Amino acid sequence: MWALGLVLGSWVLSVSASGNKHRAPGNAHSGEVPFAHASKLKPPEFGPSVSLGGGKVRSYMVLKKNRRPQEIGILFTGSSLMQLPGGDMPMSDGRWDVLDEYGSVVWPCCGYEHVLELPASAKRTTHFKHLVVNWNNHGHPPPAIYDKPHFDFHFYTISNAVRTSITAPMADEMCGPTLPLSCDDLDTALKPLTPAQTPPDFFSLGAVEPGMGNHMLDGTAPELAGEPFTQTWIFGTWDGAISFFEPMITMDYLQQLSGEQCYDIKMPMYFSAAGFYPTGYCVRYFELYDTYQVALNRFQWFHRE
Repeated sequence: MWALGLVLGSWVLSVSASGNKHRAPGNAHSGEVPFAHASKLKPPEFGPSVSLGGGKVRSYMVLKKNRRPQEIGILFTGSSLMQLPGGDMPMSDGRWDVLDEYGSVVWPCCGYEHVLELPASAKRTTHFKHLVVNWNNHGHPPPAIYDKPHFDFHFYTISNAVRTSITAPMADEMCGPTLPLSCDDLDTALKPLTPAQTPPDFFSLGAVEPGMGNHMLDGTAPELAGEPFTQTWIFGTWDGAISFFEPMITMDYLQQLSGEQCYDIKMPMYFSAAGFYPTGYCVRYFELYDTYQVALNRFQWFHRE
């Protein structure tokens, strides 16, 4: 997938005019989007672009010519890493904050949210419904682990309507002092996966959030053993099923990335719905175009339990 081709599209990349101080702009070509290309693949399809920092971000989907999924991902310009809310700004955009009766924030939540629509081919060939990029300028809990500035790249298998129904309660309706959900939503979020649908080494810490649900961590992740957090993998759950796939990546990692880094995803034996699911992911930086990809790939068929 690292062999490059060029796809001429309507999404204009004008990196040379972006004033990007994080990367040398190189010889970016307006209108040319870097992409993996092979004779057995169909041309990529894109979702609508939205603003992120000083740049643009959008979803994409690549199918094989037999119409099976090859790769789903997020494509964003290097200028997206600029003009983001910094350490002197609030921890969130306010969309999911828990407020008290006076309107004061008692639990800031979920960073700065950017919802991405998927192209029709992604919804047709996979169980992914929409994507959300969350920029966390202060990081988030647990402290001393994930409190570095980073992005959460959420690939949701639930609809945006279901996700947004996981609302932020008022402060006096929280199910606990560190549980920013109502008790009813908390029960749904923490409904356990069956053993066969639980990815190996993953466990629930009870880290629940409005607009997301529950988070499962990999007990073997290096950052949980005291190593610095650079990138990691999270699974989300809602109502007893996996509800999102999430690469979590620090700003430092992206700024220092050269070329491509790929990782395996620890997969369960079964899912709640049969279909193609990704078993690996890659993070790529195309220096010539000052463009990034966060890509889920190596799709395999999984049966329903």
